[in-house]
Amino acid sequence: MSRSAVAFFLLLTGAARSKLAPEFEAAPLTDEEKAKGLTQQVRQLSNSWFSFGSTIADEIDGEAEAYAALEKEEQQSGQRHYRRDGNRAATWARIKPFAIDITAVTNSQFQAFVRATKYKTEAEAFQWSFVLEALVKDAQVVAEVDGPTGYGRVKDAPHWMAVKGAYWRRPEGPGSSLRGRGGHPAVHISYKDAEAYCAWAGGGRRLPTEKEWEMAARGGLEDEPFPWGSQAAKAHERCNGWTGDFTKEGNDQADGWVGTAPVDAYEPNAYGIYNMVGTRLLLPLSLSLPLSLFACACRKSREAIG
Repeated sequence: MSRSAVAFFLLLTGAARSKLAPEFEAAPLTDEEKAKGLTQQVRQLSNSWFSFGSTIADEIDGEAEAYAALEKEEQQSGQRHYRRDGNRAATWARIKPFAIDITAVTNSQFQAFVRATKYKTEAEAFQWSFVLEALVKDAQVVAEVDGPTGYGRVKDAPHWMAVKGAYWRRPEGPGSSLRGRGGHPAVHISYKDAEAYCAWAGGGRRLPTEKEWEMAARGGLEDEPFPWGSQAAKAHERCNGWTGDFTKEGNDQADGWVGTAPVDAYEPNAYGIYNMVGTRLLLPLSLSLPLSLFACACRKSREAIG
């Protein structure tokens, strides 16, 4: 996991929207936080309940039956089970007050952290990380991956290549750079790296739990598949993801981007938080699910909100 090309969901600058949903409000930064270039935050004002997990099982053929079978298996074994995609049927969850950055941590912010602390990421220590083949422009890099001294590809997902020399400053490996991507999210960040950044950022910041992240991502909506509602049409105008035939034609760039996009490239949700879906894989604090599937957001703990 520590060597994965997992992106870092923490955050940049940009004023929060003037009118936020009533559950959240803008949280001002201290002078020290501003000097570090940290991100504006929004904070939850009180304890809240929300629908946590998949809320559209009754709308997809076979989903309700799959969740019922999973529940039966749990009852028989006495152990908790998850689907392969990590999903579970919806349940009500209670969240205590917390604060969250309104964007992911950018390359520029992570660079400031590295300059201040001389920190070396785990991808640098291992000297390789996973890169999506479609993002690699250098044919020699691909040849080395598949060559006798290369580290190969993920067996069940061969589009992910183990690229020597790939890390946050060289996102696609040797020959790549961050030029023009200072406002894009930092990538190739491990769980340990993310925790180190949070400790440097201070103010009680930490990685979020999966439930905290999902509540923030929903933006106050319930029983909707997307942060903006139920409309799947023109999703490329609302988030950065793969558009086109993934296996054949490649990314058609309908959303304007092949790889990552600026952290505030799309409209924020009702809480004033940007890009809660798309762009990159994310890290959570919760260890109950595969880390590469969820968010890594830098937040103040509720004790530090004040």
